[in-house]
Amino acid sequence: MSQGRSVTVLHVSDTQFGKEHRFGEEGLTPGDRRHSSLAARTLKDVRHLEDEHGLRPDLVVASGDLAEWGLPKEFKQVQEFLEELTDGLGLSRDRVVMVPGNHDVSRRKCRRYFEECEDNDTEPIPPYWPK
Repeated sequence: MSQGRSVTVLHVSDTQFGKEHRFGEEGLTPGDRRHSSLAARTLKDVRHLEDEHGLRPDLVVASGDLAEWGLPKEFKQVQEFLEELTDGLGLSRDRVVMVPGNHDVSRRKCRRYFEECEDNDTEPIPPYWPK
């Protein structure tokens, strides 16, 4: 049997980008600001794993609750994070898998959709767009 090549996956989960996101420049000294983003801190940890154990991600999986409230500005933060992360890892965008969570859906848009269906006396149609 031939030996297969292993695949190393970097899994980031529950980032919840939004106004309550914990990473940023607030409270840090100017010298620490280059490490203030989640991407910068993650890349630092990945470099340590590569130096110490020879591990380097081939794929990034970003799952569950990437955003806080499913707002466009939050997904812009998610996009910026993933771009910084993949650039730092030397990975192309097709090496990123995203699996949304319940916070990645706009609850208000969902509620409005179902209320509109009720107001029009129509049945909601799966997959229940728009969200």
